[in-house]
Amino acid sequence: MASSASSSQQQQQQPPPEPQTTTQTAPQPQPQPPLATPQPVHTPAGFQPLVYNARNVLPYVPYQLPQQAFETPEPEPNRPWELTKTAFHILSVALGATGVGLGFSTLNYQYFYATVLIAAIPACMLALVWSIADLLVRALRRFQSGGIHPGAHIALSLIIFLLGAILPALFGPWFQDSWYGSDPSYQTCSNVYDPTTRRYVYTCTTDTAEEAAARRQYLREKRVAMAAAVVTFVVAVMHFGLFVGACVDTDRVNRVAKRPIYVVAPPQMMQWQPPVQQQQYQPPVQQPPTTPQTESDESQSRDKGKGKATDKGKGKAPMLNAIVEDDAPSGSQA
Repeated sequence: MASSASSSQQQQQQPPPEPQTTTQTAPQPQPQPPLATPQPVHTPAGFQPLVYNARNVLPYVPYQLPQQAFETPEPEPNRPWELTKTAFHILSVALGATGVGLGFSTLNYQYFYATVLIAAIPACMLALVWSIADLLVRALRRFQSGGIHPGAHIALSLIIFLLGAILPALFGPWFQDSWYGSDPSYQTCSNVYDPTTRRYVYTCTTDTAEEAAARRQYLREKRVAMAAAVVTFVVAVMHFGLFVGACVDTDRVNRVAKRPIYVVAPPQMMQWQPPVQQQQYQPPVQQPPTTPQTESDESQSRDKGKGKATDKGKGKAPMLNAIVEDDAPSGSQA
């Protein structure tokens, strides 16, 4: 008994055996045979693959079309009038130079120096400079188009006309007709009887040599003054004609400038645009027919009334089978 008890205690004290673990390695896949590489195919140059490289990327810049250059429209030139203007300006240069020369030649004159300077030089000098400027512009354009803008001709030609018409009329040589001036030492004047007319005539006598010299000088200076005045008048008349022609030319230029200018529109660039969204048709939603509120209220009240009636009838309905108690004492027994 003691040996069996000790053996049972030893069996209880021994630890349970550890589970045996087995390590299994997964089978390695067998190497597959190498695949055959395809033969290179010659690709045309236009279909070579594009190798993307961020360093070679260029920003997108839209192509700028060259702007269309157009000239300001000009009226059709009137050939006869252009020739007439050119001739007038050539004559204006010649006469202006003549008037300026005659005016400066009278600086040493005794009788008409101030008259010619005031009457001839302003208009002739301005006409000379302006006509030379217009001819130079025409020459630079090879006489194919007009010279200076007609609006400028209106202003300058009008000024030249006014100067050439007013100054010689006010300071011309026709207001002075005596070569003695105001010096009384050259003459002796008295009333002398004229037997032919039988009247007294106021006559001035002086030395013959002095009188002849003074008369010759006076007539020479007067001829120069008259020539300068005539030249100035001719210049004024020519520039009045140029003034009228410039008004007509300015009107033609303004009418042509008001015409519309047609420019060819550049083609539109092929740029990405959002797709146009087509409007989708949505069928209308059909709503259930609505009944008047009065009818619904009446139907609800009618239903409620029916419910109450049925409930009341059910509560008051008589029992079909009466329950008879067997144990109840009869009247005779009671």
